[in-house]
Amino acid sequence: MHSPFAIVKPLNNPFFEKYITKLRTKYYSNLIPIKQTYRTLIYNKNELCSVLIASDQSPAKSEFNHCITFLNQETPVYLGAEKISKELDYAIAFFDIQKIKRGYYEVTISEITDNPKETAEYEITEKYYHLLENAIKKHPENWLWSHRRWKHKKVDN
Repeated sequence: MHSPFAIVKPLNNPFFEKYITKLRTKYYSNLIPIKQTYRTLIYNKNELCSVLIASDQSPAKSEFNHCITFLNQETPVYLGAEKISKELDYAIAFFDIQKIKRGYYEVTISEITDNPKETAEYEITEKYYHLLENAIKKHPENWLWSHRRWKHKKVDN
C-alpha cells in the first residue's frame, strides 16, 4: 500500500509555498499537485491507497460549477473529490480533527459514502460541507478563518 496521497494546490507566494511544502512533506511523501490528481490516481488505480483532499478552499472564478449554502452564505465549491470518487469508485469519508491539547489531536471519521456511483449529483459534496459546517460550529477556533473562503462571489450568466 502506498503512503497516503495528499492533493495540494500550489500557493502563489513562493515563500509560503516552500514553507507549507516543507510542513506537508513531514507527514506525506506523496504530494500531488492538483492538476495532476486524476492522471496520478489512474496510474495507481490497481494499488491500495488513500487520498487526502482538503476540500474547503475557494475555487477560482473560472471553476464555479456549483454553489451551496455554507455558514449562511452562498458558497462556490470544488466538485473534484466527488467526481474522482464516482469515476474511480472510491469511498469517501470526512475527517474531523480536533486539537485536545498541545501535540494531541482526536480524529472522528464519518462515512459519507462507500458506494459513490449510487449517489445523486452533488450529494457527496453537500454532505461533506454539512459535516464541515457542524465541525466549525462546534469548534470555531480550529478553523482557519483568515483564508478568505468567500473572496469570490457567484456571477449569474
